[in-house]
Amino acid sequence: MTLAESLTRSTDWSRYALQRGTGDELQLALLEFISSDDSERLSELWWGLEGVIFSQNTVYRGAEPAIDVLMASLVDDRPAITRAWIIEAIRFVLSCGSIEDPELPVRCMARARLGGWLLTQLALEAQGPDRKGLLELLDLLDPGLEDLARSGAEKT
Repeated sequence: MTLAESLTRSTDWSRYALQRGTGDELQLALLEFISSDDSERLSELWWGLEGVIFSQNTVYRGAEPAIDVLMASLVDDRPAITRAWIIEAIRFVLSCGSIEDPELPVRCMARARLGGWLLTQLALEAQGPDRKGLLELLDLLDPGLEDLARSGAEKT
């Protein structure tokens, strides 16, 4: 079992109010999303997250544990296409706000920042569009880490 799968299964999803569906459904949607290696399927699975943890620039409570799972999934060996979709999901969540709970985006950002070192390492190793997505995410999280990733890649 991967780190992300273990974290997903150990999370009490019932503690998080979701925009729609149940915690069990979100858990399954996340597991399927991080496990897929097909671009078309990942596009379909995106909608298992859309409207549940985020929608139209709004983030919902299920995003808190989802950020942990998405970040943990980057530790595991994933196909490049899957990793790109995961990074985009994280970036999307961190770009959203919340009228109902203005501190929710702050909490999501804090959770993602814990993995900033991992994102920096991935950005140092990545090339092309994958690197661009990681640098955009790092800029959102911590511009200092983005600068580190840019300068480190230039030296290699």
